Amino acid sequence: MNNMTRLERVVAELPEAERVDVPPDADDERWELLREWIRTSYTLVAPKQLARRVVDEDEAATDASSVESNGSGLHSRRGPS
Repeated sequence: MNNMTRLERVVAELPEAERVDVPPDADDERWELLREWIRTSYTLVAPKQLARRVVDEDEAATDASSVESNGSGLHSRRGPS
């Protein structure tokens, strides 16, 4: 099997690509959604080491946003409201 045949098999396993146009007046919510789609797509197609970095960054950002100061210099995770 040559490299082109291998590449074609790999590409055949990928989901169909879809073009996403962002209107010039897109709001922050639309841009955040687009960012999520791009990062998710990247983790699916990037080499595992690079994809892991994206996942790690997302997990770190989620952890940082879910920790709040309780006024005593200690931090606690927010529970359900």
